[in-house]
Amino acid sequence: MHRQLFGSLTASAASITLRRIILFAICAAFVMTPRTSLAHAALLHASPAAGDVLMSSPPEIRLTFSEEVLPGLSSLILVQTDGNEVNLRGANDSHDIHVLTASLPTLPPGGYFVKWKVTAADGHPASGSYSFVVAAPAAMSSTPVMAVHMPGHMAVGDEMAFPIVASILRGIGLSALLALTGMLGFLRRADGDRGPVVRPIIQAVGAVAAIALFLHLFFWMRYVDAPSWRATLNSGPGRLEQARFLFSLLLLISVLSASKRSLSLVFGAAAILVSGMIGHPASVRPLLSIPLVVVHLGAASVWIGGVLWLAMQRSEPPVRIAIEAARVSSAALIASIVVTVTGVIEALILLPTLSDLFTTTYGGLIIGKLVGLTVLIGFGWYHRFRGLPRFAGDSTFDMTPVLRYEITVMVVVVMIAGFLAHTPLPQ
Repeated sequence: MHRQLFGSLTASAASITLRRIILFAICAAFVMTPRTSLAHAALLHASPAAGDVLMSSPPEIRLTFSEEVLPGLSSLILVQTDGNEVNLRGANDSHDIHVLTASLPTLPPGGYFVKWKVTAADGHPASGSYSFVVAAPAAMSSTPVMAVHMPGHMAVGDEMAFPIVASILRGIGLSALLALTGMLGFLRRADGDRGPVVRPIIQAVGAVAAIALFLHLFFWMRYVDAPSWRATLNSGPGRLEQARFLFSLLLLISVLSASKRSLSLVFGAAAILVSGMIGHPASVRPLLSIPLVVVHLGAASVWIGGVLWLAMQRSEPPVRIAIEAARVSSAALIASIVVTVTGVIEALILLPTLSDLFTTTYGGLIIGKLVGLTVLIGFGWYHRFRGLPRFAGDSTFDMTPVLRYEITVMVVVVMIAGFLAHTPLPQ
């Protein structure tokens, strides 16, 4: 009876979910890619400014951005009148980490073009360019202005390719990481020896997490396109990306070697902790954002892992399935509340205005994620108040279709989160 109920759930759910993930990823490449210029760290002020005509050579270039910028992953190039390019050595201002400065040699009269590329503390690059003129005082009235005048003297930002592959890999890797850690938590508290039954599935999920996060690290480094890979890896975001992959690798090794469950759970929790420190939370009110995201991911791990844990109980008798279903339902109820509350608070922190929900790509993705969470809460309500009571009275009641759809929606929501991590914030 119980084999009929859950016998084919895991394999068929995995197959259906994989097909839907692939379809979703292809659609996301076209639907969720921003159509406007991408700039994570927006240039707020430049000195000299775009279009300036100066009476003397400026002592330095000073660029002020909306987020903290990393000098080691940034570049400033001054194109001189004769076309020669001079690589400038940029550094943060000693009093403001949002400022990138570079000393200039004495510039003769002429037109100059500044090309800048920076990487913010959240690991996302931005680039742009502008021009200014140095004119001799006597020639101020007759010197042709070669600069590009922009409204408000702002420099133009270049349109950068959206990291579609990195976003998809992050979504897949994070989905697997959260699912595996959550399943390990339920496995640790389960009665009896469930290892032989669930170990192959857990090992497969661990392999997906480690491989996807490694590939994400590779494609993220290509996206940043810093002066050197060593500089990228030695940066703050680079070290966090390496740490997350290392913990996911240790997690995989521990589940492959059948180490103590508590040790595997520690590695999974460490990878989730590091994940909460990567991306937008690192650049916008990090003392509040990072703890919120860590709690958000931890609760999501309990939620996703619980549903998959329930799906793996195919070899258990109906009484045991009912007990595990009740345990998962209680944990998922608390987790869903935590995920929703922390997600809404984080969105309010990252969005300058509520209208950005409807006018920006980032806001649109948040709406998509909230819709997905609402659907998942609906699934939880169904399990708690309809599915479980029916199963208690009739052990032949088939929960398989509902669980399949719930797992699919969960993966889609986490995939949306992968795109959110690489989508620029509204300025």
